[in-house]
Amino acid sequence: MSKSKIVKIIISLVYVVFSAIFMFKLNSMNIIPNKYLLLVLGVVILLNVIASSCLLLKNKWLKIITVILYLLLTVVFVIGINYVDKTNDFIDKTFTNNEIESVKINYLLLSKKDYKDNELYNKDIYYNATDDHIEEALLELNKEITANMKDIKDISKLHEKGIFFITEYTYDELQENYGINPNDYKVLKKIELEFKVEKEEVDKKKKDSYNIYLAAKDFSNNRIDLNKIITVNTKTKEILITSVNRFSYLEIEGKGKNRLSSTGYYGIQYNKKAIEKELGIEIDYYFSVETSGFVELVDAIGGIEYCSDVSYTTTHALVLGTYDDTKGKKLHVKKGCQHFNGIETLTVARERNAFSGWITQRERNATAILEDILIAAKKPSNITRYPKILDAMEGLYKTNIPKETIQEGIKTLLNDKWSIKSQEIDGEYGMNKILFGKDRGYVYYWNKDSAEKCRKEINNLYSKTS
Repeated sequence: MSKSKIVKIIISLVYVVFSAIFMFKLNSMNIIPNKYLLLVLGVVILLNVIASSCLLLKNKWLKIITVILYLLLTVVFVIGINYVDKTNDFIDKTFTNNEIESVKINYLLLSKKDYKDNELYNKDIYYNATDDHIEEALLELNKEITANMKDIKDISKLHEKGIFFITEYTYDELQENYGINPNDYKVLKKIELEFKVEKEEVDKKKKDSYNIYLAAKDFSNNRIDLNKIITVNTKTKEILITSVNRFSYLEIEGKGKNRLSSTGYYGIQYNKKAIEKELGIEIDYYFSVETSGFVELVDAIGGIEYCSDVSYTTTHALVLGTYDDTKGKKLHVKKGCQHFNGIETLTVARERNAFSGWITQRERNATAILEDILIAAKKPSNITRYPKILDAMEGLYKTNIPKETIQEGIKTLLNDKWSIKSQEIDGEYGMNKILFGKDRGYVYYWNKDSAEKCRKEINNLYSKTS
């Protein structure tokens, strides 16, 4: 056998080995449906057979075809293996030990007048006694200044005092409920404390059905603005999205009654358990989303197609990380379908004041946006955006969903047509004590019949086998 022929055989064998490595890595992702794996395998084998056959023949044109085919295989292997490694790293990193382990709370010392530390000596400083871990925060503050600390008793009067010490969350509440202008106040001190939260034991066994509590935070990264229960049945290929009003007035474990938007600050587990108990369902996992990451994700998938039944102009501006709507333009939403980028999608998801249905309509819009994102994510064109999508998702969320569950979910989502339905818990608005009795504000009382209907729909899908 000639040296030339031996070299050609070695080249063919090398590509066979690379093909085997590529297919092994592709299969190791455990997210690609078998029908697509077999298709890729068939194409790779076909290209190898044609290239090897042409390589061993002496025809000039066949040799050119061989070079082209091997170059094509090389490009496929390099890009493919890079995508696979990036995907495996992402899944390992973001679905392994990516649970919420602690909450960070910022405490602000505020005043309309600027003070130096020595000027605060023996001054009256008012605080909100129901702010979480306020005792520890006061101890930290006392290490830096000596002052008279007084419980305000009535939080609605807090901003009328000269100097006050509250959590960033309570400050946000004052801005939202009482029209406090943050430009009128100076932050004299900022103290950040971190507290561990109790981790829940998660059953990592494969489940055909599961409930996910989806929580989206607002700009403060403290309050939870969006609450949804996503019921997934991998056997019947059905998804049910249940909207829970952010002002839902529920019993919070160990803390009394409060609305959901005011309790997310204490940790997502409080909201999850409150909904679980009130609705009478089992919630298997949680998925907590950060606002800024949401914008990046929508941009990474090329935006969404959003359809509206009415035309309107948002009262919120196209801004990120601030409640100051004077810093950006408003968005006009046309009746019908239109393409939105990340910040436009977020602005629509935030909007409530433009509708007579207020928060209820916002919940419906958010559900529609969630469905639009799922549809947009499946577009073939996103293959070229794949690295950017993974980068956008990094740091976007915290979750206790097991890696195996995510892999199986992606595989079935890519493999089959899914039915997506939605429902909402109806109710009525009223006024009651919020912030654990320190203030009165808007709350949402569930309609018992509606809650029962939603519970049955969730549990029926959860237990459905075919």
